[in-house]
Amino acid sequence: MGNPFNSITLSQLYNFLVLSKTLHFTEAARELYITQPTLSSSIKSLETELDTPLLIREGRRNVRLTKHGKELHAKLETILESLDEALEETRKKGSVTNSTLSLGTIPTIQYDYLPSLLSKYWSIYNYESKIRITVEFSLPLIKGLKQQDYEIVFAAFIPEETDLEFIPVLKKRIVAVVHKGSHWAKRSSFSLKYLNHVKFSTYCPDTPIGNATKQLLDEHHAPPPVLSFDDEFTLSSTVVANKEIVGIMLDTFQIDPFKDRVKILPIEEVDEDWHSICLVYDPRVHQSKIARQFIDVTRSFSKEYIPPPRKNKNFSPSVAILALK
Repeated sequence: MGNPFNSITLSQLYNFLVLSKTLHFTEAARELYITQPTLSSSIKSLETELDTPLLIREGRRNVRLTKHGKELHAKLETILESLDEALEETRKKGSVTNSTLSLGTIPTIQYDYLPSLLSKYWSIYNYESKIRITVEFSLPLIKGLKQQDYEIVFAAFIPEETDLEFIPVLKKRIVAVVHKGSHWAKRSSFSLKYLNHVKFSTYCPDTPIGNATKQLLDEHHAPPPVLSFDDEFTLSSTVVANKEIVGIMLDTFQIDPFKDRVKILPIEEVDEDWHSICLVYDPRVHQSKIARQFIDVTRSFSKEYIPPPRKNKNFSPSVAILALK
């Protein structure tokens, strides 16, 4: 069904309603905080669009309503009152929703970067807003963001998602994790060429970090891994379980429970800032006040962030998740 009043605006209708109550251009303009000529032009445009006279002008400022003007006034009063109620109800519901930020994050930063960022955010905004945190992998987080399950997520950069805004906030290096009982532990670094002579584990290729790692290993002609998993905790456990296995993974807190049994070696062919973790949001969707605040704090915080010392040997992924809830 087409709209027969394409040129009629809500502002015109509201202006007419106020004027039909005051019956005086100057008083109505004052109440509407507009000039009298602006109000006069608005009413004339409305009458032109409706092809119907709504007012009879008496003198320079006073008016009285025509028959059609009275009918429109009566109906508009009810309609606009209902509209005001609907808008107020929506505004109240929105204020409740907007006081809680729905945030998704990959496990990679759940125990170091994210707690520090939250501490910074709440030091500025004094716990005025709640933040609901979900820990997931990048692809489910991006899917949830596009479905508006989250306002903001922390995830790996995905070049195909051109409609989303990716803001790099943190760099992670990829490393070789070796058993302290293996001959690799005598080395101070690890070369990817060694993978042709050793069994190794790394990420599943169907994730952003897994795909990036596969591309890196393919560039250096490495064979397929013997084991593949999605997280550093499980990958580290494969090294602990079999000292002949080398784990290729990001250097994160999830390695720490095994620090007394494994050694972390930098990879010679890879820069320290090999992997970017991004704050991601959808610029096509209206951002709540708390989301805008959080993005601003994250931008400034990321420029000054220094990773804390990693001393917690009792860390486990479940503890990290609970710490953020």
